[in-house]
Amino acid sequence: MIQYTSGTTEFPRGALLHHRGLVNNGHHTLDPMKVNDGDIWVTMLPLFHTAVCVICVPGAVAKRCTQLVVETFEPGLVLELIETYKAHALIGVPTMLIGILEHPDFSKRDISSIHTMTSGGSTVATALV
Repeated sequence: MIQYTSGTTEFPRGALLHHRGLVNNGHHTLDPMKVNDGDIWVTMLPLFHTAVCVICVPGAVAKRCTQLVVETFEPGLVLELIETYKAHALIGVPTMLIGILEHPDFSKRDISSIHTMTSGGSTVATALV
C-alpha cells in the first residue's frame, strides 16, 4: 500500500507500507487495547485516514471484528450505533470524542458495552482521558 503523508515536516510523499507490516500492525495494536475476537468496532475516521488503513481495517480482519463505518461523523449517530449494536471499541480524534461527550443525548444513551477506546491525531488532554 502506498500511504501519502500530509507533508507536515516536508513535502507530501508516498510511504510504501508492506502487507505483512499492515497485518502485524493491526493485530498487535488491537492486542494491548484488549480488543477481542468478534468485537464490534465503530470507525469514525474516513477510510483514507492512516489509522483506519493500518489499524482499523487490518485489525478488524485479524480479530474477526464487525466494523461499523461512519461515513460522515455525527456524534448522535455514533451514540446510536454504540447503543443499538452494543459496540465494544471505537477510534477517533479528540475533537470527535469531545463532540460525543458534549452531545445532548450522551447521558440518555447506554454506552456501557464500550470497553476500549483509542485516540490520536493530536494531544489527548488529561481531562479527556
